[in-house]
Amino acid sequence: VHKEYSVVPHQLFLSHDSRDRVRAGVLATAITRMTLGQITVWHSSDGSGTGGLQPGHVWLDEIRTRLAASKAVVALLTPTSIARPWLLFESGFGAANPQCDVIPVCIGIDSANDVPYPLAMYQTYLLSDYDSLKRFAEKLLAKYEIHFDEEMVRPVLTEAVKQLSQATEAKSPSQLKKSEPTLGDAVESL
Repeated sequence: VHKEYSVVPHQLFLSHDSRDRVRAGVLATAITRMTLGQITVWHSSDGSGTGGLQPGHVWLDEIRTRLAASKAVVALLTPTSIARPWLLFESGFGAANPQCDVIPVCIGIDSANDVPYPLAMYQTYLLSDYDSLKRFAEKLLAKYEIHFDEEMVRPVLTEAVKQLSQATEAKSPSQLKKSEPTLGDAVESL
């Protein structure tokens, strides 16, 4: 008798500011690729056909459902998002679930001392180069008992560092002069 085994991937929720959607996409793709799909990452700005918030869904219900199903909330902290209350809300939801971990990761932030409480209580990872991303990946994979093979993941890490560097150097839409406020500006001001 032949038995089929299926591996149910670990679900992670990537909390981020929508203005950091490019960085979130790079990080989510890198995690999924490094683990060969053993870890899947959901984030609201995922622009793929099946990812992110879908038409007709009540966004708060979708976020709550995704948070409840996740084994960890990875809070992406950048100069754009570090003071945003929404990241604290999503991280707090994860912290309230005993089966969920909160993992702050920083891009474009020079010191873990800049991370606000309550996120500062958690082990924080500053992702600034290949070595720091590799350390984060090693710890994340070990946490979920997934073998880390640097030779296998080197191309993924190298590409992620390149894309994160490009995203950090690029001007964000919020830095460009605007003639009229957008709907996103109105929501962000709440």
